[in-house]
Amino acid sequence: MPDGLRGPLIVHDPYSPYAGQYDDELVLTFSDWYHDQMPGLLSYYLSPERNPSGAEPVPYSALFNEVQNASLSVEPNKTYLVRIISMAAFAQVSEIRGQNTARSHITYLFQAFLWFDQHSMTIVEVDGTYTQPYEVDSIYIATAQRYAVLLKTKCDASSNYAITASMDVDDFDDIPDYLVQNVTAALIYNEFEAYPAAAAPLAETDRLDDFNLIPYDGQPLLSGEPDVTLTLNLSFFEQDDQNRAGFNNITYLAQVVPTLATALSTGSAASNASIYGVNTDSTVVEYGQLVEIVINNYDTGAHIMHIHGHAPQLVARVSGVIENGSTTTQAVYDGDSSSFPNTPIRRDTWVLAPAGYTVVRFIADNPGVWIIHCHMEWHIDAGLTATVIEAPMQLQAQTFPPAMEQICSSQNIPTKGNAAGNVYDPYDLDGQITVCPPNPSGAVYGRR
Repeated sequence: MPDGLRGPLIVHDPYSPYAGQYDDELVLTFSDWYHDQMPGLLSYYLSPERNPSGAEPVPYSALFNEVQNASLSVEPNKTYLVRIISMAAFAQVSEIRGQNTARSHITYLFQAFLWFDQHSMTIVEVDGTYTQPYEVDSIYIATAQRYAVLLKTKCDASSNYAITASMDVDDFDDIPDYLVQNVTAALIYNEFEAYPAAAAPLAETDRLDDFNLIPYDGQPLLSGEPDVTLTLNLSFFEQDDQNRAGFNNITYLAQVVPTLATALSTGSAASNASIYGVNTDSTVVEYGQLVEIVINNYDTGAHIMHIHGHAPQLVARVSGVIENGSTTTQAVYDGDSSSFPNTPIRRDTWVLAPAGYTVVRFIADNPGVWIIHCHMEWHIDAGLTATVIEAPMQLQAQTFPPAMEQICSSQNIPTKGNAAGNVYDPYDLDGQITVCPPNPSGAVYGRR
């Protein structure tokens, strides 16, 4: 994906509550640009010998719509629905600092933005969830997040205006000399007028906290005692001579049999999390249960979490206290939900509190095998992933898709049995994958 196998996929909803409120649609993608290809960079990143600090490779620059100096053509006195999509591998367009214990979530103090010069935006959707209209001057967008905003154009076509984004460098361990932090595109009202220069940064008071967004349908807080509380402790460590990451000191490793195939082929044993293998870090939840996921971030970086199959309610986010720049006092969730918002925003990709905890909730009403993972691509490859096996008995009403069966067969991947491929005794895990595959040699990360 960071090498370029990516693109926007737009699914139009004929029942959108905002249908008829705009004249046309525009798509604006944000991505970071590496000049080296991923196989060599991944090999370098995972190698403690060549990369003892575990620092992630830093991109050279950023792109709008896969180019620099992109243009979006608009007409005066019209309203556009602009779909903004982050396809970045690592870079965010914001900086997150501070704490707000009164609201039980961190505050966003931006030193980097994505904004349209001299235009405001009205947020109407995040990650596929419609929101009540919320006007902002800029947005923070993390890897894999999506926003839809209404943009009202000016009444005349006498000028063109800059669209500017600036990469957040706070999570970069090193800021190389080659880094071009800002990227500019343009709203083109008049092709005969000059291409605009980058716009000046906005004031720090112009900021968006997605906790302030309210879902359009007004779904109330999923209250009460959760049926399942899944606690995920995020950390980085070295394993099998590699820089690895994981939850609860478990680094994710794909198994002999794909987890979905195990869930579909093991009968009643599918409700036992052990059959999926230790290194899938699996939890089984039953249909209709209220699931609470608590993520304790034992890292000072604000990681980007994504879950498949759900857009959970974002109900708590509290950062820890960083002392002397290195010693961290970890905020700990005590189970008190009294400060949770009454109508929490729902989204499938959210920012974790640095050195603190984040809590999300959802109802297990979508049978499937769903992973929850960091969406910084380096961390996915390092194993920062866990698995939710949702309603396995209801899931077994489905069959393993024939196209997937064919793909697995062509690679000699079995599609029946437990994680180790045992079709006779699902609890015999002899042969499960617990050792990281060898890190192939590759080019040293360049500093050109």
